[in-house]
Amino acid sequence: MPNIRWRIGLSVFLLVAALQIALSTYVLARVQESQLAGIDDDLFEELVEMAALASIPELAAYADAETRQNTKWDEDFFEVVDAATGARLVASANVPAEGFGEPVDSAVLEPRWGRPLPLRDVRVWELTHPGSRKRHTRLRLASVVVNGRRIVTAESMKVVQKSYWALREQLSWGLVVVALLGSAGAWWVARRSLAPIHAITERARRLGAAAVGSLPRTGNQDELDRLAEVLNEMLERIRAEVQRVQRVGADAAHALRTPLAAIRGTLEVHMQLSGPEQVLSLAPALEVVDETIALVNQLLLLARLESNPHPLAELQLLRLDVMARDVVEALAVVAEDREIALAAQVDPAEVRGDAHQLRNALVNLIDNALRHTPAGGRIQVSVRSAGPCAELAIEDTGRGLRPDQLERVFERFYSDQDGQVGSGLGLAIARAVAEAHGGTLTASSPAGARFELRLPLAPATPPRVT
Repeated sequence: MPNIRWRIGLSVFLLVAALQIALSTYVLARVQESQLAGIDDDLFEELVEMAALASIPELAAYADAETRQNTKWDEDFFEVVDAATGARLVASANVPAEGFGEPVDSAVLEPRWGRPLPLRDVRVWELTHPGSRKRHTRLRLASVVVNGRRIVTAESMKVVQKSYWALREQLSWGLVVVALLGSAGAWWVARRSLAPIHAITERARRLGAAAVGSLPRTGNQDELDRLAEVLNEMLERIRAEVQRVQRVGADAAHALRTPLAAIRGTLEVHMQLSGPEQVLSLAPALEVVDETIALVNQLLLLARLESNPHPLAELQLLRLDVMARDVVEALAVVAEDREIALAAQVDPAEVRGDAHQLRNALVNLIDNALRHTPAGGRIQVSVRSAGPCAELAIEDTGRGLRPDQLERVFERFYSDQDGQVGSGLGLAIARAVAEAHGGTLTASSPAGARFELRLPLAPATPPRVT
């Protein structure tokens, strides 16, 4: 879906275009009405002048004089016929041989003169110009019956039509230009107005699950400033609730360690004092206790990572490429047993970190790939330097992840219904390790699943001067 700026620009474009079309239609209608009124006034004046002439020679002389200077842009027509017989009495040279005939679809002319009309029942109508090749040019005609004669005057509308279409073309271009400028202006204003929202969005993305930090405020006490204030208050409440849940989990894990150790010790004693059959029946219980102890230890590790990350300056220098190759070699037996090809392609990359935690994260990531890659599949582990960071990527040929899973897989105990994503704390611990080391862990799904761990490269140690 287009962003708000484009939607505002499009809405303004459509609104301005609609208003411009309405205005242009109104202007064109009024201009056309004014042009027709001017032509009708000219035709009426000529009818008045011809009605005042009594003899046929006078009418012929008048018609000849008025049409002698005709041009293709300014052309008049005159015709006088006997109203009773229809016989032509006078006609200018440009009138067609068949004449103009009776008025068709005519209307009564009502000139806008501020005095009584000297002529009554003047009819006006339009015909195609007899000399028009494409039948586009029109004639405007007016006729009146006086003293048994029907006097017809006509005027070419070529100039009127040309000016009308020129005005229509200019208004059309004006419509496009105004609409585009208006939408561009609206887009710019929307961009300026939405800049604080963009800043809030970027800040919120950088904050993520950080324990500190707030969203920027404009300080103008406007709607955006109040929105940022409300969001900051909500953010503080969420952090407090998350910290409370983390404390509960850590406290529960601490409280379980002692009774679990006691249960395990008791089971071991009973297994030592029991016969083979009792040992077989107690072995599953011991396995469950061991799994529970491992889960408790993972919860404690996760709580420690989230609450007390190591300062980078206190961490040791590590070769991430060497560590990745060692973990791949250690898990190669598991991959071979599951008929999965596990390979590594690494370049030298040195980082500062806790060796145990980083190894734990790598094992969790590769173990996750092994659990979700079918037999015959492939897992590729790569390490390279990417700018100021070391980038470790683990990509498999499994079913991959849906867009809604790309973040949820890092939640504690997240489990997907279709079985694509397992349950546990491995990925949550791996992300916590990455963040504790000042890095990031993200998921994508170009084909299968791809997990990308980025850690800051260790600064180069200057050579010692002797």
